[in-house]
Amino acid sequence: MLSGQDVYYLADQQEPSLQIRDLAVEVDSAVPLFSSAGYATWDALLLNLNDRLDRSISLCIDEFPYLVQLSPSLPSILQKYLDRPGRRS
Repeated sequence: MLSGQDVYYLADQQEPSLQIRDLAVEVDSAVPLFSSAGYATWDALLLNLNDRLDRSISLCIDEFPYLVQLSPSLPSILQKYLDRPGRRS
């Protein structure tokens, strides 16, 4: 069961801009109005998520390989945020 601090996203094989939009909508459950900003890239979404969080959340991305298939740089972008000092996401 997910709490208000958990975000679950079921990825699919849509183009990256639609995947980013859909994930931002799911993040609304933990960060109200998060999707209202709109994000052009994965990096923009993750940067804003990290900046807006005032607590840790769990982000579960199901079918992650679908995202990577169309955005091969996504694993390294995520790693950048995971290794970042002071990260909140």
